[in-house]
Amino acid sequence: MNLPTLKDNQYCLEGGEGFQRKYPNSFFIPSLKKRNNIVTGNYVMLIFKMTVIDDEIDYSIERMWVLVKERVKDFYLGTLNNDPCCLVHIKCGDDVVFKADHIIKITDGK
Repeated sequence: MNLPTLKDNQYCLEGGEGFQRKYPNSFFIPSLKKRNNIVTGNYVMLIFKMTVIDDEIDYSIERMWVLVKERVKDFYLGTLNNDPCCLVHIKCGDDVVFKADHIIKITDGK
């Protein structure tokens, strides 16, 4: 399992811990313990950085939900649960590989 990269996939995932350190009063993420104990059927929110075809910007940043399908060692495999706003190379239903560091929100899917 490999994490997505801008070069190979035209998107990558941003970690939430850096944003939390930069904006401690307004950007909150679940504890590392919770992020390390995600189970199949949970929905997690991830930060996607995606290349776009635009004369004014190179990248789009979007927070999107992913349905967790399985865990393999330190990696999670999930399915993107919505489409990005801009035209990019990922869509609802596509598989996404991520780690606990990328998770910024968790819900049990109920």
